[in-house]
Amino acid sequence: MNIKSIFHRTSATAATQESGTCSLTRRKLLGVTGAMLAAQPLLALSSSVRAACMPSSAPAGEGKAAIPTPLSGNFPWQQFNLDIAYGPKMPQGCQLIQINDQPCGPEIRLKKGDIFYTTVRNRMKEPTTVHWHGILVPNLMDGVPNVSQVPLPQGVETTYSWPVVQGGTYWYHSHFGLQDQQGLAGPLILEDPDEPFVYDKEAVLFMEDRLSADPYQVLDALQHKPAPEAAIAPTLPPKEAVFPYPGGKKFGVDVQYTRFPLNGCLPEKPFIVEAKPGERIRLRVINGSSSSYFCLSVQGHELQVIAKDGNIVQSLASDAILMATAERYDALITAGKPGIYRIVGEAVGQTTSALAILRVGDVALPAEFAAPTPADSIAIRAQLRLADAWVIRSMLPTAMPDVPQERIAMRLNGDMKTYHWSINGEFYPDAAPVDISQKRRVVLEVINETMMYHPMHLHGHFFRVLDPHMRDANHSPLMDTISVPPMAKVALEFYSDNPGRWVFHCHNMYHMVSGMLRVIQYRATE
Repeated sequence: MNIKSIFHRTSATAATQESGTCSLTRRKLLGVTGAMLAAQPLLALSSSVRAACMPSSAPAGEGKAAIPTPLSGNFPWQQFNLDIAYGPKMPQGCQLIQINDQPCGPEIRLKKGDIFYTTVRNRMKEPTTVHWHGILVPNLMDGVPNVSQVPLPQGVETTYSWPVVQGGTYWYHSHFGLQDQQGLAGPLILEDPDEPFVYDKEAVLFMEDRLSADPYQVLDALQHKPAPEAAIAPTLPPKEAVFPYPGGKKFGVDVQYTRFPLNGCLPEKPFIVEAKPGERIRLRVINGSSSSYFCLSVQGHELQVIAKDGNIVQSLASDAILMATAERYDALITAGKPGIYRIVGEAVGQTTSALAILRVGDVALPAEFAAPTPADSIAIRAQLRLADAWVIRSMLPTAMPDVPQERIAMRLNGDMKTYHWSINGEFYPDAAPVDISQKRRVVLEVINETMMYHPMHLHGHFFRVLDPHMRDANHSPLMDTISVPPMAKVALEFYSDNPGRWVFHCHNMYHMVSGMLRVIQYRATE
């Protein structure tokens, strides 16, 4: 069945259910200070907002992240508009999607305790939805087509709204087909005034991957269906050297990319982070790609990792951060002496990478920049201090409430000959929902029976990894995305305190649209 037709299904309308509130224990665990509201989508009539690309750490001009401007008037909270329309078409067929006429999705920035109020207008000729990745939302705000929301048709607006009960680095993206591969994604930053960190400025680094060919035709090629040569080419093994997985582990890649935008900028005209010597900079790094892993480093600078997936962790000194698809990491750096330093997101298994520049002091920029090459990879460095989801630890204990436990097996399967991916042998959307109970410690026993890494993501909740051999297991960090290695078993525990219909899926979007997604559902019982 055609992928677009799968996501056009509207017969399975979004379920309605009571919205639960966080328990006192949960509030303590996540730092949540307010209860979630069961706000439903509204059709809004509001003017479109366009904004210039201008992050706080960079000068005007090339390489800026667009910031949506709050609407004027006496509305009691900030309002944001995301105007979604087709952008340029790539030479080999990829139809790009742009938000507010910008090459990179506009940054939405609010504070913990604010009201999130964002209107999405669909100007495309196909339906869409927007998912707010990692955000604890009422279920009807989650943006998954035909699970928590009916897809938004052409020419229609809807407003997503809820109280912001958390802080951290997040992002938003389409959950409809492969639209995020076409550019429908952007950063979402929630400032937390109670965080203990001190720094002078921030820089948001939003990394993506891009195809020149039509991604749906590339999927056809992966599934060995008829496809043009331009779509077959990205599915073939590369002839050049690729960036290695740290430690030399084998890393399978389904799609080869030639472009990795960072804040919408390519290496020839990279995004610039401005700093003065000695300034403390908070990097909010987002892997907003469709299927890529990045190994991020800052030339000549140590990274102090302080958060993963929006949750504060014990500070960890690192040379590089390994980021699976959809993960976010926050890190502090102290700007060194005046100079030009490369911020590199090495795309694992790919021939090229993402690039930004840290300019410290009043130093002239080079006339041109060269893309990073595998010969310069930091991943092959001896005694590399690598941060990833397996070595970081939460700042606070993360034990779940002492309530009954439910365990559910989630077997990840795939067939490379047909390129179909499943959970427990069922291929979404032809997969039965998984029923759980409210206020339980739910353990997803994820068993990867494939030779691929799978970045698994759970909506509406944070989980922690259960591993009796883990160092300081009581501080296993809370997260929403974890990379499950080939032929590995991982136990993920979460507290079911947010009733609704949620999804658990692989965030390699080609795997997801080929079946690797399951609905997990439960009702409010109190």
